[in-house]
Amino acid sequence: MSHLAAKFLLVPFPLVLLAACEQKNETSAANATLMATPRPSATASAPTATAYDCRPMLKLSAAYDNSGATPKVQLTIGEKMYELTEVIAASGAKYATDRGRAPGKTLVWWTKGRDGTLYEGKVGGTDVDEKEISSCSERKG
Repeated sequence: MSHLAAKFLLVPFPLVLLAACEQKNETSAANATLMATPRPSATASAPTATAYDCRPMLKLSAAYDNSGATPKVQLTIGEKMYELTEVIAASGAKYATDRGRAPGKTLVWWTKGRDGTLYEGKVGGTDVDEKEISSCSERKG
């Protein structure tokens, strides 16, 4: 085989590798989209209400609203209502407000699966300042 023929046979090989890389990137992008897709109940246009059993005992329910640009949850704790806005979380869904149960206090509701944890912190504070108030699970039946 001549050098010229060998060069023509080798030219398509890098192109095949590039094409394979391009398919992998498209697949990775599709997988990332699937992983970022919220569970079906969270995509409903009307708020979805969920009651929770909490320890220590706390009467808590959450109405999730994902109809706007920023997801929100309306927490009812006892007889009081609080509107929290979604914030960045490493895992699960996390919501926060600077209008907590007392002046200068924050509320954070962090859910993962069927469980949620309620935290209270101080306005302008960090995650270190947040103290767990109650650990909750979706009420069954």
